[in-house]
Formats: sequence, structure tokens, C-alpha cells
Amino acid sequence: MSSAMDAAVSPKVWREWRDALAILLAGAVLCLLLDALVFRTRFYTRILDPHTSTGSFEFALSSEAAREYWARPVLVVGNSIIVQGFSPRVANWSQLARGYQFSSVAVPATWERCWYYLLRDLDPERKRYSVIVVPVESYDDRDLHEEDFADHIIDARFLAVRLRISDVPEFAASFRSLEGRLEATRLTLLKGLVYRNDLLAFLEHPRDRIAEVKSYRRYGDWETYLYDGLDRSLAGLSVDWNKGTISLPGWLPANEKQIIKDYFLEPVPPQRGYLGEYRRRWLGRIVERYQGTGTRILIMRMPFNALPRRYAPGATGRSAVRELASRSGVYLLDEHEFDEFERPEFFYDLHHLNAAGRARFTTKFARLFAEALREETR
Repeated sequence: MSSAMDAAVSPKVWREWRDALAILLAGAVLCLLLDALVFRTRFYTRILDPHTSTGSFEFALSSEAAREYWARPVLVVGNSIIVQGFSPRVANWSQLARGYQFSSVAVPATWERCWYYLLRDLDPERKRYSVIVVPVESYDDRDLHEEDFADHIIDARFLAVRLRISDVPEFAASFRSLEGRLEATRLTLLKGLVYRNDLLAFLEHPRDRIAEVKSYRRYGDWETYLYDGLDRSLAGLSVDWNKGTISLPGWLPANEKQIIKDYFLEPVPPQRGYLGEYRRRWLGRIVERYQGTGTRILIMRMPFNALPRRYAPGATGRSAVRELASRSGVYLLDEHEFDEFERPEFFYDLHHLNAAGRARFTTKFARLFAEALREETR
């Protein structure tokens, strides 16, 4: 009797399940279509908040895309180290590299993965620039931080506008952890998840947002070009490596003092080979993209610390940067050219040059750039 009842009920249960699954599937398809309509077109990107990760990336890219050059273009990519440390205006006005015009497209908290996609969309034909300058913290593959750049999920937010459906498999696979891969897939397939907070903020104050975006488009690039840097320094900072003690300027807030102490006195992170792997993948992609073109790649080690940290020498001189520098069209400035600037009086915080450091570094860089590319300037 039970079997007969099950047989009688099964078709009904199956229809209920089928209808529920059909509704869920239709809802998912509708969600994807709405997401694509609103966020996979450029409809919403025109009003992105320029201070968010996605907005800052898009405004930097669009400003550079609209730039007109009067000489051979040199683009310096990077993050906040370049924002604070390099002045295209000083480089251009110095006339130390005549025949070249410098610009920068630097977005804080970005690294080589983001720079690759930025260059792909900024220079699709691979002939816009004469030279692309890529800064690195070190020429060694030593892991300098506990964090793994490959698992920077914020990259999915920076690149929300730039990533295509066809990019999703490679982009997601470039994350090391399973959690990172799943989250990257989710954010790149459903872009509304990235834009949600930005959209809510816009709906609260739409007029203010529109006015801010208009102002940023009109003046933002020019204000960045005229920026001189911050006029404060860490003069007075010193470290006694033998005693493990650190002296700090009295004016520093308590939280900044703690950050500096933690950085200089924390143990060297375990060496897992993550940095070398990351650079071979993404810096390698940048180099490969311009192989056989008229664009040169110049790699340099930026002044990165108010005081250099102590590390044991590497076991080998090989590294991703040095290997890439052996390819045609790739130039590598001497690793120690800018060591003189890693002094507290040239930094306003732990990793960023101040106004004095910015001007001096940029002037020296422009001179070294001209020397490195001398054969092209003849």
C-alpha cells in the first residue's frame, strides 16, 4: 500500500520541485540580465565615486586615456608609492630627458595584476607609449610581507569595470586560496555586488555625487599634476638593531608610532616563494605583452622605506625581475641608485616620500632615465 501511495504522490512532488527549480533558475537568469544591463555597460561607471577602489581606478585610467602628448610618451604605473613619490611635472620641467613626456597612472593599493589589466585596456594596440616604467620594492624574490599579493581580493573591485566574462577563469585562477578564487568568481560575474555600496551612497545624495564627479573630471588630473607632496618628515627616526629599540619623532600620533615599531621590529616573514611566483606571472605578462613592439619597459626599485630593513642576503642572485630584465626591450636601473633617499628626512610616513624627497627623487630618476635610454635619444 505504501508503494502505491508513493507512486501516486511522486509525480506531484516532482512537479512541485520542477516548478520551484524553474522559478529559481528564472530568478537567477533575470538577476544576471539586470546585472549585465546596469553594470556591464558603461551606464553606471560615469557616476562612480572617484574615492572608491573601482572609481579611483577608472578615473585614473580615463584621465590618462584622454591625455594628449607632445613628445614621446613615458607612462609610470604604480600605487601610492608613485602617487606620493614621483612628479611628472618635475620630470618634464627638468628637461633632463628631452624628447620625452612623462605621465603617471598610479592607484593606491594596486600591484602588478591590476597594472596588467590597466595597460591592456589603456593601450589595446600596444603602441601608445614609448616607455612604460614599472616600480618594484626589491629586485629579489624574498617575501617581504606576510600578505600574499595573489590573494588580494580587492583587485576584483579595482578591476570591476575592466574584467570581461572571458577574463573570469584566468583571473579567478590567479588567486592562491580556494576562498579567494570563489570570491573573485562571484564578484566578477555579479558586478552589482561590487557596486552595491557605491549605488546606495549615490541614491542618498545624487546631486552631490554628480557635482563631485563633474569637478573631478574637470580638475582632478590637473590638481594631481600640480601636486608637490606633503611637507613633513620623519627626521629623528632611528633604529638600534642590536638592542632592538627604536626612536621616533615626538609629533607622530600613537597609532603611527605603533605601525612603525611593528614594521621594523617584527620578524622576517617565512619564505614561501609567493612574491617570485606572483611577479613571474603578472610582471611577466606586462613584459610579454610589449615584446616585439616599439614600447620599452623600464623597471626600477623605488625608495620604499624611511629606513631600510635588515634582511639576510638572498641565497641566489636569480629573481623574477632579473630574469625579465634579460629580455629585449627591458631595461633595469641599478638596484641601489635610489638608496640615498631611504632616510627619515625624505619620508612623511613609513613608506611615502615627502615633498623634498619627491622632488629630489624625480630629478634623479629623469636623469637616469635619459642615460638608460640614451641610444633612443640620439
